[in-house]
Amino acid sequence: MDSWCSYSLLIFSALCKFIDSVDQNVADEPLPRDELYYALASEYANENVIFSSEMVRAALFFIYIGIEGEGSDEMRLALAYHGVTMSDFQVDSAKIFNYKWKDAPIAHSVIRYFIRQDHKIARNYKMYMRHMMGKAVNVDFSEDQLKATNKELADELGPIGADVIAPAVWGADHLALLVNAMYFNMSWHRTFNTQASYPRIFHVNESRKLLIKMMHEDSTYLWGELKELNATAVVLPFAFPKLKMLLIKPNHMAGLDQLEYSLAGTDINALVDDLVQHDVFVALPKFKIRCDMEVTKVIRRLGIGKIFEISETFTTLLNKSTPFRVTGIRHVNTFEFTEAGVGVAPTPMGYGSLARLFRGVKYFLADHPFAFFIIDKKSVFLSGHITNF
Repeated sequence: MDSWCSYSLLIFSALCKFIDSVDQNVADEPLPRDELYYALASEYANENVIFSSEMVRAALFFIYIGIEGEGSDEMRLALAYHGVTMSDFQVDSAKIFNYKWKDAPIAHSVIRYFIRQDHKIARNYKMYMRHMMGKAVNVDFSEDQLKATNKELADELGPIGADVIAPAVWGADHLALLVNAMYFNMSWHRTFNTQASYPRIFHVNESRKLLIKMMHEDSTYLWGELKELNATAVVLPFAFPKLKMLLIKPNHMAGLDQLEYSLAGTDINALVDDLVQHDVFVALPKFKIRCDMEVTKVIRRLGIGKIFEISETFTTLLNKSTPFRVTGIRHVNTFEFTEAGVGVAPTPMGYGSLARLFRGVKYFLADHPFAFFIIDKKSVFLSGHITNF
């Protein structure tokens, strides 16, 4: 009976959080900008990155539901956690994890909230969070535990998930480490012709340029000049018909930060609707990203700080009230960009840049820093940028 009463109190407490947030949201207009997207992109402005702001937000929910007081209020306001049921917190982009191509998953995500062994997780917290994508677990943060944890994550994510958590990230000084790891694996609708991959100059900035290998293709794509953003865009379709990659290049070499700031307030899917089919000559760099983002600095910029300070406010997460804080938050992705796409499944070979040229052809030459998004008609699944080699 005591356990049931305790669980009921947890549900009541959570509902009070949600109802309070709804009441405040009635009076306040929801923020139109994706501030988390811009915070992640700008924090790693000089690195090649790929991330999902929605999945970071979903992972942070594990912290939010376990803390009370000012820490909870900061997270609710900064991350717009508004709703009255758990289904309100199931992110729309999670549908990509149900997509399959040739009987294989296109994408997968794992969330783990690691809590040090001597701070027992409340049974009722585990029960309440059981329908979310992930789980909270007690660990001792030993080397053996790291090996076992990485093996478990690799079993879930496949070969691309090997050594998700780096040894430098894991240690006995942790109280709470939140990790979200993802992969995306999909071929282009038409494979870039390998005979048309050759070196081209990439301008890192106005004073630094590199000769790197780029892929080239002449074909018909959605393309457009985005005058309000001072940028140019092209859409490359994947083999899975619903998915596309949107690439956006600022017209000025040093314009990526301003572009991403503007994109944080832009409806990305609506932007694609305004593009038009053209014959386009595309040049894109080949690259592989191992992206391990420390998110702590990012969410501090959004006004979330109390969760990193020692307090006894983690009353929903822990079995008993005790001094506690979050000591690390990681978002991990691996992404390889080749002639075949992000994966190896074969698709018909493209024309390359050797086969045909069009009169009035448009150009998308990714020869300086650019942004990209993996999308369908309604959702943005992954975002990122390429800035350096």
